[in-house]
This record gives sequence, structure tokens and C-alpha cells, in this order.
Amino acid sequence: MSYNDIGLEYYDPVAHPTCHNFREAGIRLISHFLSETPGEFGKILEIGCGMSIIEEIKPIKISKKSHVVLSDLNINMISHSMNLKSMNIDIVLCDAGKLPFKNRYFDLVISNLGDPYNGRNMWESVNSILHHGGMFMYTTPSIEWANSFRSGRKEISDKAYFQKKDGSDLYLPSNIMTDDEIVKLAEDSGFRMLSIEKFENIHLLKKPISPKLSHGTPFVTLYACVK
Repeated sequence: MSYNDIGLEYYDPVAHPTCHNFREAGIRLISHFLSETPGEFGKILEIGCGMSIIEEIKPIKISKKSHVVLSDLNINMISHSMNLKSMNIDIVLCDAGKLPFKNRYFDLVISNLGDPYNGRNMWESVNSILHHGGMFMYTTPSIEWANSFRSGRKEISDKAYFQKKDGSDLYLPSNIMTDDEIVKLAEDSGFRMLSIEKFENIHLLKKPISPKLSHGTPFVTLYACVK
């Protein structure tokens, strides 16, 4: 089983409101951080992009001089971004842990909800394709949310549980770590952690709001790193 098995319905806000809320929270966290961090990002990569967030991050201005690459391993996920393909936006099918790009090429790499492929291979691969001073924005469901929610009857600690539209259950990889574990992984991979920011205000989100979220408990975390 892979995210390809949920890809065509993953972004349906009624069927999967938690995914819908997580995605928006990640956009808000990344947008807020980049709005307060000066920098020009001409070469941008979004990994595990699914339905890309690149045009929804207001501080990022895509011009004719920009080179944007959207990548994902699963065709059903990245199919939601095919409408963005253009002269300066490329679409690439690839593994986040084996990124097929030139070393030290990108200014900015974004991973919104990267828990399915979180691990040393991904962190080291991202580091290799960023130039010195390049930034990595990584968001994931928060460990606080995982600890409180994944104790439920149908939940498994290292899996994301989905109930598909046809009523079947699906368990897919989801490696959510503590803040200390992520910091160590990032530093061991050659990054310096700039900021850790958490989103917990469900009242700021567009409806529907998932019943799996509760106001005041962080449910998405941003780890902002620099090489």
C-alpha cells in the first residue's frame, strides 16, 4: 500500500478533513516564517508536493526568471498539480530520499506534511541539493497531536489511518518524531535549525474542521532550517 492508493481522494475536504486542515496549517506556518525572513528564492523545489502549495505561499514570488520543481513519488498525488506545469515549473516523479537533482542547486526546498518520507535519507538528500545558505521548510503533524490522537482504537503510532470513501481502512507510513529527534536528525544531516513553530488555532482554518483536532493542542509543526 502507498499514498497512491489514497491520492485521488486525499484532498477531498469532506472525506478527509484532517488532511485539509493540516495542509492549510502548513501553508500558514511556512508563509508566516518566510514573510519575516528576508531572502530571494529563484530556484525552488517542493518535495512530496501532491497538490502543490507553492502558489499559496504569499512571500514566494514566482517570476519568469524562477525555476520551480514540484516532485512526488506517487502519480495520483502529483496529478493534482499537473495544471501548474509551465515553462518555469517542472513536474518530476521521484523519491524524496533519492532526489535526482544537481548538488547545491536550489535556494529553497519545501516539504509540507513530510512525515510519510521523514528519515535520514530524505534529510541528507535535501541537504545535498541546497546551496550553502539555502533553506529547508519542513512541516509535519505535531508530536503533541500524534501522542494524543494515535492512542485511539484504530490508530497505529507510526501509521496514518484513512477511511476511504468506499469504507475500507488504509494504513500508510507516517514517521512523526519529537522536536529533539528532528533537531538531531537535521543537524546530523548538515542543517542548522532556525526556528520551530507550531499551529494550534483551529478557529483560523477554513471549514470543515476535523473532529480529530482540538483547539489549543498543536497539530502541525514547522521546522525551518538552513544549510
